[in-house]
Parts: sequence; structure tokens; C-alpha cells
Amino acid sequence: MNRLIPTIMILLIFIMMPLKVVYAGKFFAYGKVYLGAEHVFKAISPQCEPGPRSNTLTSNLGVVINIYQSNNKKFEINTRYTHHSCVLNRDRNSYDAGGLELGYTFWKRK
Repeated sequence: MNRLIPTIMILLIFIMMPLKVVYAGKFFAYGKVYLGAEHVFKAISPQCEPGPRSNTLTSNLGVVINIYQSNNKKFEINTRYTHHSCVLNRDRNSYDAGGLELGYTFWKRK
């Protein structure tokens, strides 16, 4: 299963590249990394061991690679890889996840 997601992402890239001739838009318009922290509203984050420091904060770190973006930038298809873990305490259920994301932008300020 660990090799299935990257294989699917690579296959999608090679399948979609020839479609550039047919569909107007940009392929691989951007790539970005992100780092964030989230506060869970339950007693303990599922990623944290109970401990003396805050065990309600979950961190996430990841990479987003755009596959396709329409010319008007309203529709996009991206791949995403995210690592989740506890911010301050020891990790209990740290995990990595990869996936495919479809996005539609309703409005954007200039």
C-alpha cells in the first residue's frame, strides 16, 4: 500500500500531460510546502501521548504539487502529502497521508 499512492500520482501525471493539447489551462502551475498547527476540541489530540505539556495541539507538515489549473484559475487538481504528529508531547499516532485533491475557487480578491 505504501507504494500504491506514489504510483497512482505518477500515472496521473503521465496520463494528464497529453491532455494539455485538448484542455486549456496550465499543468504543474505551482508547488508549495506548508506547516501548521491545529487545536483539537477533544480532551487529547489523537496524535499525542498524555503528558505535562499541551496535548491538544497537532502539527502538520506537507507538500502540495499542482497537476492541472484552468486558465481562469477556478478549477485545479493537486496531489498532497501530509505528515501529522503531536506538537509538544511525545507522538502516539503520528501518521503520513497522501492524496488527490480537487479544488474550485468561488471568489478571489485581486
